[in-house]
Amino acid sequence: MPIIRLALILFFISLLVLLVAYFSTQNTRYLNAIKEISKYFGFLLLGAFLLYLIERIIRF
Repeated sequence: MPIIRLALILFFISLLVLLVAYFSTQNTRYLNAIKEISKYFGFLLLGAFLLYLIERIIRF
């Protein structure tokens, strides 16, 4: 699961950078980018969870 940890770290770094950019400029483009990144990160987590479930099912 090191890929999930790396993705989580990169997600939080990008989230913080985009929040700082939004608060410094008040441009809503950064909020939209946060929504998109969160959506794709959710898809990544869902895919990883499904792969984990499939792995557990095949093992038994």
